[in-house]
Amino acid sequence: MKAKMKWHKLLSLLLALVMLLSLLPTMVLAASPDASNVYVDGGKSFYNNRLYYKKGDQDKNFTGNEGDYIAHYNPATGTLTLNGYSGGSISVGGVGRTDITVVLKGTNIIDGSLTNEVGGDITVTSSDGGTLSISKTTSGSNPAIGIETGLSASYTTGNVTIKGDAKVTINMTHNGTKGYDNAYGIFAKENITISENASVDITCATPNNTTGGGNCNGLYAAKDVTIDTNGTIKIDVTNAGKDKDNGYSYGVYHMRTATLTKVGNMEVQWKKEGNSTRYSGGAFTKGATFSDTDHAINEDTTNCYASYRKGTPYTVTVENGTVTGPGVKYENGSGYFLAGDKVNITPAIKKSWGDQEIPFKEWTSSDVTLDKSATTASNFFTVPGKDVTVTAKHSPFVGTPTFTPTGTTGTQGTLTFKTVVKADDAYEGFRLVKEGDENNESSYISIRSDTTSTSSPYEYSHRTSIYDLDEGNYYVVAYLNNHYYLGEKVTVNYTVPPTTYTVSGTATSFNSDTDDVTIQLIESGASEAAYEAVVHGNTASYSIANVLPGTYTMKVMKKNHATREYTVTVGDKNVIQNVDLCMLGDINGDGEVNSNDYAMLRNYVQCRSTLTEEQKKIADINGDGAVDAFDAIQLDLYLNGVVDINGKYNTK
Repeated sequence: MKAKMKWHKLLSLLLALVMLLSLLPTMVLAASPDASNVYVDGGKSFYNNRLYYKKGDQDKNFTGNEGDYIAHYNPATGTLTLNGYSGGSISVGGVGRTDITVVLKGTNIIDGSLTNEVGGDITVTSSDGGTLSISKTTSGSNPAIGIETGLSASYTTGNVTIKGDAKVTINMTHNGTKGYDNAYGIFAKENITISENASVDITCATPNNTTGGGNCNGLYAAKDVTIDTNGTIKIDVTNAGKDKDNGYSYGVYHMRTATLTKVGNMEVQWKKEGNSTRYSGGAFTKGATFSDTDHAINEDTTNCYASYRKGTPYTVTVENGTVTGPGVKYENGSGYFLAGDKVNITPAIKKSWGDQEIPFKEWTSSDVTLDKSATTASNFFTVPGKDVTVTAKHSPFVGTPTFTPTGTTGTQGTLTFKTVVKADDAYEGFRLVKEGDENNESSYISIRSDTTSTSSPYEYSHRTSIYDLDEGNYYVVAYLNNHYYLGEKVTVNYTVPPTTYTVSGTATSFNSDTDDVTIQLIESGASEAAYEAVVHGNTASYSIANVLPGTYTMKVMKKNHATREYTVTVGDKNVIQNVDLCMLGDINGDGEVNSNDYAMLRNYVQCRSTLTEEQKKIADINGDGAVDAFDAIQLDLYLNGVVDINGKYNTK
């Protein structure tokens, strides 16, 4: 009886367990596809243990060995290895969900697609940099898809994973004319994951579409997208409509979430409808983005371009100009970059109210070192490890402004400056700002400036007095088309400078035409010259300008000549002073040094005759300040060709 009771209890427990299991959701465990359900080259399967797809065989027979295959399938592990494969579509079929792993070796090409048609997963991987290129152009009723899992409505499963260091390139084009044709790089009924060091480059096009959004995408996941790779991802879905006002696209179309952890470098380009802000497209359908603390992120919705690069981001700001570089494809006033990036900067085009262009002047920055001169408009620099600002300076001014005191009272003056742009009297004009207040626009002083110039450069003048404008350093500022442009500094000083004059004349000398003739004006009591002119030639004109009134000693010098001094008085007019130099030793002044001069010197030394003070200077051959026997000896040696006039022995 007890045994019967135990049997009934056991039966009850089994029935309860069966009922409980019948209430649980059905779980489908994926298996590896049978060899007969793995197809290469558009429909050829690996059935009957034909596991190798031979290299070099135009018929691509399933023969050979592991050394000469281009496609090898192992049903025990569900691994399809491609090694230099080039052929038609690859697919997984059969009944029931099966997963497949595609291992890449070397360069592989699929003319068509890689699909799992039974709701299973596709994993593409490589351990040695293997590549896979998938391309397809169609105009039929089916979508153009590079890698696909579970597209059929009867399947709700299917993940795509790209990992290892696999490099996958996909180019899909649908030329259909329905207006809503589909092209996807990767389509997954569940999730898409790109991880480790994998790289993906996808281009999709639907050139005749009139609608979009989910019709043309690089990645399309009915659930989630995960990106966590050191590799590169590029997605281009810009060709997604028949014209600028029809068709739009998303680079990544995820129905639930996007988990964006890391990417070495990712660029996404998409299309928006020009006549509607509602259909703007985007890099991601739900605005997902990477962390902006460890990625340089640039999202340009105007030009439909986004970039994400792993690394510490630094801001580059260009005032009055634009920057382009890694991650910033289109000109922008600022961008996020990584240290070491080389960026290009271009000044903005500035114009006046009358549409006259205001020239670029120079770049200024205390943060960077430019590759070219600061005055070169199109320039480059390498981004340092910090945020930087570079400013483009424009200027309509030509040269440096001047301020000239006028009258005799020391209270009036005229400011003069030139520009290449003529200011519009109704809307534009000029200002003055005192040095130190350049950044305080409220301190700018409006000035009335007139020009009589009819062509560029236009010369402006402004009359003022000490009662209207204090003395000091100022900048002239041009106000053109609602912008201020700072000119060069000018000193306002009402003191009338003294009138100056010119001392000029002819300097006559002998011997070399190329030796310098130096004319100096020395003020009384001074040891150094106040003015100086240097000329060449035995008959040379000289001119010394801007000489203040006064009495000067004029000192005239030339090699191998006796120095001569004159007294010159500058009063209220220009002075003409001709000067003559005599050669050392030419005591009689006949233009030659000969025995006659030697006789005069010897007679003077022997006290037989006298010399004038001017002759004594010429007779002091050795320049020791005395005229004596040593000078006579040196002159004698010179006349006999033993030494030159300075006493240096001749070597010829």
